[in-house]
Amino acid sequence: MMASDAVREFVDQIEIDAIPADKRTIDILIHSTGGDGLTAWKLMSILRERFDHVSVLVPFTAFSAATIFALGADEIVMHPHASLGPIDPQITTQSPDGKRLNFSYEDLGAFLRFLKKEAEISGEDNVCAIVEKLFSTVDPLRVGFAQRASELATSVGARLLLTHMKETDAKEKAQLIAENLNKSFFAHGDAVSRSRAKELNLKIAASDPALEGLIWKA
Repeated sequence: MMASDAVREFVDQIEIDAIPADKRTIDILIHSTGGDGLTAWKLMSILRERFDHVSVLVPFTAFSAATIFALGADEIVMHPHASLGPIDPQITTQSPDGKRLNFSYEDLGAFLRFLKKEAEISGEDNVCAIVEKLFSTVDPLRVGFAQRASELATSVGARLLLTHMKETDAKEKAQLIAENLNKSFFAHGDAVSRSRAKELNLKIAASDPALEGLIWKA
């Protein structure tokens, strides 16, 4: 899992472990199921300050925050069996009876769409009663936190993309890519294959069987 304790280790490897000052390119091999999106931002920001060209090598799994990290790379080298993933943040909280609850902001949106389109529930009184029931299970402040976390994931993703995207319409493209990675999937664990990543306009490197074999063995 990506967490803040990795930041100092990255700094030590870059500054202490004898990477020559004139070395301006770096490859980072990552295998992670996710973690803290702000840690991903911090780690890639450190690399972008130090190096002119950053490649991320994905032998198998780079989900969630690890995908956010990869968005800051000039290129992503994916093994044919590798997967990226959606960047919608997962929120953990407790219900009043002490049970652990995991949800995302997109789950809340899906619930509201269900009320309107599937259950066809309308009328202010009916909607208010259901929302009140929802808030008896999930603290309203956690709902607000979930929304802010979702907006942050899109913002961080777009900002990382803009560290290397130079097109005239880069800002719009970066925002669209980040939003799609956040909001266009039906499950947080949905695997984004190499071909699917290309469809999402990520900078996926061309197939290189020799290199792919090496990163798989790593």
